[in-house]
Order: sequence, then C-alpha cells, then structure tokens
Amino acid sequence: MTHRLATVGFLVLTIASSVPVTAFGSDDPDAGAPPSPAEWHKAMIQTPPGRDGCFEVVHPNTAWQEVPCAPAVDLGPIGVPPTVPAPSVVDSGTPAPGLSAMGAGTAAPGPLAVGGGVSGFVVSVAYPNDTLAFAQGFFPQVMGVTSISSSAGDNNNTYSLQLNTNTFSTAACNGTADLANCSGWQQFTYQNLQDHGEVRMWYFLLHWGKACDTSHGWIQYEADSCYQYTDAISVDAQPISNLSTLEVTGTASSSQDTVYFYYLASGVWTIKSVSKNSVLGLAQGWKFAEYNIFGIGGSYNTATLNPGSSIVVAMDAWAFPPGGGLGQSPADPTICVSGAAPTAEWNSLNLFGGCCPYPDINGYWFFESNTGAANRPACPTDPAKPTVQASISPLQAWPAPLSLIWTDGDGEATAVFMAATSTGAPAPVDETVYFQDQNDHSNQGWQDSTFGQGDQIGTSGWYCVYNGPVSGRG
Repeated sequence: MTHRLATVGFLVLTIASSVPVTAFGSDDPDAGAPPSPAEWHKAMIQTPPGRDGCFEVVHPNTAWQEVPCAPAVDLGPIGVPPTVPAPSVVDSGTPAPGLSAMGAGTAAPGPLAVGGGVSGFVVSVAYPNDTLAFAQGFFPQVMGVTSISSSAGDNNNTYSLQLNTNTFSTAACNGTADLANCSGWQQFTYQNLQDHGEVRMWYFLLHWGKACDTSHGWIQYEADSCYQYTDAISVDAQPISNLSTLEVTGTASSSQDTVYFYYLASGVWTIKSVSKNSVLGLAQGWKFAEYNIFGIGGSYNTATLNPGSSIVVAMDAWAFPPGGGLGQSPADPTICVSGAAPTAEWNSLNLFGGCCPYPDINGYWFFESNTGAANRPACPTDPAKPTVQASISPLQAWPAPLSLIWTDGDGEATAVFMAATSTGAPAPVDETVYFQDQNDHSNQGWQDSTFGQGDQIGTSGWYCVYNGPVSGRG
C-alpha cells in the first residue's frame, strides 16, 4: 500500500487490501479449476501446519504432509558448506507482470554496497503500534547471472537466502547479565549447500552477556551472544539459474513461527516448511523485514556473482494492529526504508536507485547490479496528487467542543491539522501517516477526536484531528 501526502492539510490514500484466497484440493471434483501457483502459495501460507515439525505440499494439493526433519548439526550461524559445481543456465530478465523490462528505467543514484549491516532496504510497519505477521522475499527479474560463490572457501554455487527481522525486546533475555542491551533477532533462511539445500529458522540472543544456557539449546556466539536453530527440511540443491523461482516466507503468531520455501521442482511448484513454537516471541516485536541473497558460512561472508549480473529484489509484508494477525483482513500499510540492514553477510552487487511499490501487493522492489544502473526497470507511476486542496476558514477562540466544516479538494481523503496558534500553517511530511488518535488506529474518520491526542507533525504543535474520507465536515 502507498500513502502519499500532498500539500497542507490533505492526504491521498491508495489502499490495496489483502484478500484471503480459498484453497483448492485436487481431490475435490466440485472445486472447479485449481488456483494458479501464486494463489495456491498464498492460500497455503494462510493455512499453516499448526504444529512443530517439517512439512511439504505440492501444487495443487492443500493438505500439508509431515516429513522427517534433517538432524540438527552445528555448523555455526548460517553454516560453512563445501563446494558444488557452478551452473551454466541463466534467466533472461523477463519482466514480471506489471513491472517493466530491465533496461526500461533511467539512470539512478548509486552505487551502495549490499549488506554487511551497512546498507540496504527493509519493509517496515507504517504505524508504530503495528507488528508484522508475514514477510516474503523473491526475485521477479534476474539478468546475466551465471555463477555465484561464497567467500568462506571455494564454495561455488553456495549462497543463502535470508529473510531477517529487526532486533526486538524478548522475555528470553530474562536472566541475562545485561538486560538493558540484550535483544532477540530471528532469521528465516534457505541455505544452498554442496549437494542439497536446507530450510530452517535461526534465533539469536544478542548481548546476553554471560555463558549461554546450553540446557535450553543455546550455543555461544562471539563474546557475549547466543544462538540456536531449528531442525531443517532438505531440498534439492538449487543452481543459481533457478533464482527467479525461489521464494522465502516467514510468519509469526503468538504461539508459532514458520518458514516456507517455495520453488519449482521438475515443473511442479512445491512448498517446504518448518514450524516451531515461538522461541523469542517474535510476533510481539517484529517491525521490519530484510531480504536478499548473501554469502554462507558465517558473519561477513560475501556471495560473489559473476560480472554482468543484475537482479530485482522484491518484498511483501503484512502488518497488523495489536490483536490482529495472519488470516485477518485487511492488513495495514507498510513502508520501505533505506539504511543499515541487519545481516552481517554481503553480496557483491550494488544498490542503484530507491525502493519502488510492487504492483498488486503490499510490497516493494529495488535493484542491484554490478554493471551500473542501465538495466534498472522503471518505477510504476505514483498515484496522482490532488490539484485542488481542501480549505477551511480560520478559527477564532471558541469553547470546546468544536464542530469543523471544510471544503474538500479533489483527492481521495482529507487530513485536518490543528494548532493552538493564530499564525503559521502545518507542513506534513511526505510518506508519513498521521492519525487523529495515535493510541487507537480504529478511531478515525467521523468519530470524535481530542486535540493533542492525534499525531503531531514533528514538534511543530500541529496535531492531526481528522484523517478520513472526503465529505466536507468534522
């Protein structure tokens, strides 16, 4: 979803709601034609296995099948795999629906290195009290990629696909030697190893500050942190030529976290997943998600792609207010934020340009390349800004409560701001959402509002007192 704030006092909203998809069972003769793989994928994620273990399902079936998990072997965070031959088949850079072909864009600012805790893009909640319940990463366009290797030794065709969270407060830090600095961090990953791939989740207690509790599965990580991981589900090794068909999804609820790996195997779409009762309570603190292709074999390792490589990275995320979660609709909007991304691994590409809304989903895409910005697709056209602004007559010193009447502009919604002053004008910030009740996001529109209870524009003294449909009164 995109939120575009125009000039003073006016808000234009373009909202695309998430719509639940009914799953189709191949054994149901009355269900009609099966859904597309994309629709089926979304439906299966909204009907998770519901218990700890490793599971798989093949399109268009809708019943999760429990399968044996791979035994947990301590390879260190993100693993140190041996080598496998590099592939020779490549993608063509064919555009995804609604996305222009590579090469259709214009030169963009850049470059910026990708990863290493230095730079990248994350998809974040737009509303401070929201949390993510779902995030997904994929590569809708890939051009010129013929090989990849990780810097941890001679690791041809080894890489990791990481869906990473922000750090967050967690009850698992109780008992730490440094409660003020201890935090949780979680990863949903696919690791491409020597002769197979592995899907699993990783959990970290950063700055635990003392010996890790091995009786609960925690392993020492660097000087003062701990980590553990789930069992894995095995996948056939995926050559880098398959990159545009690979997707990693992570979900979090109050009771359980699940990682899903969606891929094409011998012409059949397959999902493999690992579920586990929540270790860190991610659902209470998940604010943003990072996704990309990185090195494998531990912190700071780099995935090196061959010269001439360009990829589009896309992320989708669903955010919900307190009490909401996966399976509820609609999801709240999200925003794309640039800056220091959380993982310590890198890839050898550079970022060019900014983050663009991805068509038809609550997500965004960005471009990475080692050839410059020439192949960058064009961003979709932004929603049209209003040409006529809402207007309201200046108020005198009236006793409360007040009834406000204004004249609408030609946009899709109106935001009204008020300050305890007789001079000046509000200057709302683009790409910022302002609520008339910062503690209750459902209290918007025609409900009464209290001056000072809505979101303030910075420290200006101007507060939002209405944010809702155009109708010309308050």
